[in-house]
Amino acid sequence: MRNNRFFMLFIVALFSFLVPIISSSNTVKAVSMEKINALVSAKEYAHDQYMSKQAVYDQLTSSAGEGFKTSAANYAMKHLKANWNKNALKSAKSYVKQQNLSQQGVYDQLISSSGDQFTTSQAQYAVNHLKVNWDKVALKSAKEYQTQQNMSAQDIKEQLVSSSGEQFTEEQADYAIQHLNQ
Repeated sequence: MRNNRFFMLFIVALFSFLVPIISSSNTVKAVSMEKINALVSAKEYAHDQYMSKQAVYDQLTSSAGEGFKTSAANYAMKHLKANWNKNALKSAKSYVKQQNLSQQGVYDQLISSSGDQFTTSQAQYAVNHLKVNWDKVALKSAKEYQTQQNMSAQDIKEQLVSSSGEQFTEEQADYAIQHLNQ
């Protein structure tokens, strides 16, 4: 991926010198390397890591991230083309597969300001388009509680349905408990 990024930076830099950008006032205006680098980074975050628009911007401007000036980040976001619904769906699939999150848990993580920071409509799109058997996800989560924490069936069910826990539905939790030892 590093070689790919270097090649993209080289092509973008070369292109920026050969084809200047014309502003709305019809004056020739070259794009700074910082703005080009910000756009390349934004594309990687959006297309390779499936981040939300807000998360990409935050990563570009954060001193713990890329540390670009806001003008470069704003340029990148203005010129970035991404399908944010698709990114939310990819992220949602990852949460189900890797963390056995419930439908509500996925939604909450997608919109969380300390999570993915997708919009509510993007998060709703994602959970609506997940093709998931939530009963089986609840069962997988229940089995992990049973084996890793040696919890009783009743404690597992409480954890599965708890609003501060997994947030599965009662029906999904019941399915998980009924199939726990099979």
